[in-house]
Amino acid sequence: MQRITSANRVLALANGLSAPLASDLAMRLTAIGRPTEFVSDPIGQQISARQLRSADACVVISGSGANESSIKAARSARAANAVLVVVTSFASSPLVSLADIALVVAPAHGYFRHELEYTSRVPHAVLIESLVEIVSGRLGEASRSA
Repeated sequence: MQRITSANRVLALANGLSAPLASDLAMRLTAIGRPTEFVSDPIGQQISARQLRSADACVVISGSGANESSIKAARSARAANAVLVVVTSFASSPLVSLADIALVVAPAHGYFRHELEYTSRVPHAVLIESLVEIVSGRLGEASRSA
């Protein structure tokens, strides 16, 4: 997670059921001294991601890894040469194919339909909390003083 720790800008994006997780990630990272932006509007996500640079990072969270709005935002981040970190449930998803770093939390059921109907976002929330803890540790005293 050094790429998130050292990035000039960090942008957290998600849509649908994953949107609250991206908002939470941005708030938690900002609270530990790693300012992070969250954009909720899908078109705004694309615009913000396209304005990133190679020294920036974009974290896209999508349980399915196939949300079209999230894919468009991820493509915008790729076009901007930003580091793309993806949090998803499916290693073979379209988002993973775009990612520089893919954090995959396998679902209890391996089917997309189950992902939409039954799967909890708790595993992703736990992963996000772990990610924040790692970044906090790398920030050291700056995180504690924040």
